[in-house]
Amino acid sequence: KLHIGNWGDSNAFLIALRLGMDKHIIERAHEVSYGEKISFDGEYSLKIDSIIDQKDIKQHDEDLQRQTQWQINKAQRERSQIYKKKAFKLGDSVYISTMKRAGIVCEEENKLGDLMVMVMGKKYVVNHKRLTPHIDRKELYPENYDLDVVFETKENRKKRKIMSKHHVEGLVIEYDNDKKD
Repeated sequence: KLHIGNWGDSNAFLIALRLGMDKHIIERAHEVSYGEKISFDGEYSLKIDSIIDQKDIKQHDEDLQRQTQWQINKAQRERSQIYKKKAFKLGDSVYISTMKRAGIVCEEENKLGDLMVMVMGKKYVVNHKRLTPHIDRKELYPENYDLDVVFETKENRKKRKIMSKHHVEGLVIEYDNDKKD
């Protein structure tokens, strides 16, 4: 109950004692605060029980247990999100932790979890565990963008254009990684 203009005894020392703080520390703190020596035995133990009801302590313990369980569940949810397999698509920009560089996914993941990533014009095979998403392909390229411009050599694109018009004897499109059309 709040009475404006009136003050009463502070129960901080009694609560600290009830929560398990050493009585000698509390007695010294009281002496420093109020300038008088006092012993927290006998009558104060009755006062403590009247201040803090056992039901309140039980409720506090239950609340603490609920909060702890909620924090554990939250941590488990966050961990499951981190370890959830990331699906990288052709054209996504990824950060390669081992190289400390960004690259572009130029071949999707195989059965072993390895992807082909192009970094500064060179292609590297990198496991998906070493990659983190950098920029989604939807943000990098327009909707109907031809990714061959990014991944194929200029010569191969020219040869493909010629071959789409008519057959040329001896014209071959070569790929670096044994990938053939």
